[in-house]
Amino acid sequence: MFKLIFGCGPGRCGTTSLSALLDKQEGCTCTHSCPVKGGPQVKLLDLMDRDSEFAADVAPWWLWKAKDIYSIIKDIKFIILWRPIDDIIRSMYNSGYINAVPFGRLKKNPEEWVRDYYLDSCRLAANLPDIVRFHRTEHLSKIDVQEGLLRWCGFSNPITIENLHLNKSTPISA
Repeated sequence: MFKLIFGCGPGRCGTTSLSALLDKQEGCTCTHSCPVKGGPQVKLLDLMDRDSEFAADVAPWWLWKAKDIYSIIKDIKFIILWRPIDDIIRSMYNSGYINAVPFGRLKKNPEEWVRDYYLDSCRLAANLPDIVRFHRTEHLSKIDVQEGLLRWCGFSNPITIENLHLNKSTPISA
């Protein structure tokens, strides 16, 4: 049976690592934050048109599309990556990401945007607990966590990645 997997996070929280992990799985194709002309609806159709057992995409906007997608497709999973907000903000400034995202257009400062993103994530998890799972970014590097997450997604023979954590910024939270 064909399955869709969505990875979500506000940016600078491990989405690149999650994308690499999902893309390594047999029978899965995964893209990462690839905006397409026509928006998320067109991207969803592209994912469903793939010639594989699993299709995955990792991008922040799926969070706000989850309920709509679930209303028509039940066999989906949403992975929400959690990293302390102070660590995310520091990484955004260190990497230059802060200048690449139009926070001014969003009418929010980055801290407020990340906080609101996580509040929306909690609401989604409360409404759809069977298809939403939170994962702390720093735990993604643990092999047993990778295996558990991949099995939850439906992979019967998970392929793990040693040293998965690609974002090497120094955390400021304990």
